[in-house]
Amino acid sequence: MKKTMKVILAILPVLAAAPGLLPDLLKNRPAVSPDYQKTVKAGTKAGQRYLENGPFETAEFEQTAMQNFSKHEV
Repeated sequence: MKKTMKVILAILPVLAAAPGLLPDLLKNRPAVSPDYQKTVKAGTKAGQRYLENGPFETAEFEQTAMQNFSKHEV
């Protein structure tokens, strides 16, 4: 019983710090690899065409909110 409590007390600070550290660790990690479009092969021609870059330009729109939300980019 004492050994179990010691293990729990040793793990507890790590679990308490994890929610604060996890966003910082994942913040700079890309969602997909930079060469995703080249390495992934779709099963159909339509799927492969879907992975290619299109002729469309991108735009950026930013709107502030009255509450303290984090910034989201689409």
